[in-house]
Amino acid sequence: MKEQFIEIGFLKRSYGVKGHLRVHIQNTYVVSFDQLHHVFLCQNGDYVPYFIESTDGEAGDYLIKFDDIHNPEDARQLTGHPMFVTPDQLSDNQKNANPLQQPGHRYDGYKIIAQGYESDLVISRIDEFPGQWMAITQSEKLIPFVKEWIQSVDDERKIIFMNLPLGL
Repeated sequence: MKEQFIEIGFLKRSYGVKGHLRVHIQNTYVVSFDQLHHVFLCQNGDYVPYFIESTDGEAGDYLIKFDDIHNPEDARQLTGHPMFVTPDQLSDNQKNANPLQQPGHRYDGYKIIAQGYESDLVISRIDEFPGQWMAITQSEKLIPFVKEWIQSVDDERKIIFMNLPLGL
């Protein structure tokens, strides 16, 4: 069975001369970030563990130092990479923070079907806003992922059936 991975943030840029990196951690995962011993980066289709030597920061904006990165050149090669963890690295409430996201599952390209709405609600990305997750459609509409509004998900056909309030 292939291991599942959850994206928790990304590496923003190199910092200093010793191989530190500035990182952004999604609000949902800030609580346990200081407790992590390693994260995974996807390189050439494989999830490679990077062991954490130290972290410093707060509110999702951190400085991280990996064990095997000792200079700015090596750190720069990692910038822009998303960081992942396995579900067992997170607390139960963090694993279930997004009612629609399953660990390692992306809904980009899925179509939202809701009675009374046009049929071209195709998801281009999912973003975390303060207090909730939002689907941003290709037509730039924001659709809140409210657990009570989600009726079902058809992964085979890439369709999410929702009961959306009129006027959204």
